[in-house]
This record gives sequence, C-alpha cells and structure tokens, in this order.
Amino acid sequence: MLLSNIKRCLQRQSGQTLLELSRQFQIDSHVLREMLSVLVRKGQIRQCTKTPQCGTACHQCVAIETEVYEWVIK
Repeated sequence: MLLSNIKRCLQRQSGQTLLELSRQFQIDSHVLREMLSVLVRKGQIRQCTKTPQCGTACHQCVAIETEVYEWVIK
C-alpha cells in the first residue's frame, strides 16, 4: 500500500528528494531508499542528483538532500 502511495506521489510531482519523500511519508530515509530501489529496479523511477558533482566533489551537500527521484514511465 505504501509503495503505491509513493509511486502515485512521484507520478504527480516528479523530481522529489529523498528528504522530501521521507518527511511526507514519515519514513526513515534508509527504509525509504530500499523501497524506492524496488521502483528503480522495475524501471518506473530513476535516481539522480541535483547536479553531476553534487555529493561527490566538496562533500558539503547532505546526501539525503541531493538524492532525487524522478518518474520515468508515462
């Protein structure tokens, strides 16, 4: 049930961060990341970062704020 709610949420508003989704569904980010990985494996969403260098170059960005999920299937 929760996974389908997350799926619908990303269909309505693609490009949400892990932090936004975690707050919206009141789920620990580590648990949510595992749930989102199911949708990634199915090819329904994809994980990306805000910029290609975000989280890798200066290490000042918090990963939970730069981990973005987008809806892929129309």
